Amino acid sequence: MKIEIPKGTTFRAVILLTYEDGTPYTYTSGDVMRFGVKAEDLSGSLLIEKTLSYDSGEGVFVLELAPSDTAELSFGTYLYDIGLESGNDYFMAVKCDEFIVGRAVTQMSSGGE
Repeated sequence: MKIEIPKGTTFRAVILLTYEDGTPYTYTSGDVMRFGVKAEDLSGSLLIEKTLSYDSGEGVFVLELAPSDTAELSFGTYLYDIGLESGNDYFMAVKCDEFIVGRAVTQMSSGGE
């Protein structure tokens, strides 16, 4: 699932986890869903790292990126994935794919104009 985001914008995605048979994943207290972005060659440290929130009413995880999360990134293609840590297990919820930071003409104002 490729993600394309204009630089310096807000991004929200809902992730519904299911088991292989299609039944919804059962959230367990202490589960942690992690999102990370790295350079396309996977070198260096994470450029963006987020812990997703869990919406118990909807039974989904929510990824939220603020404008500041991409403001310092150069335009171009990066890689991301999302993993679930549950007890002593770590599952790849969203396999490594492209995270594209695109150009934007307008941007959020700094407040005074």
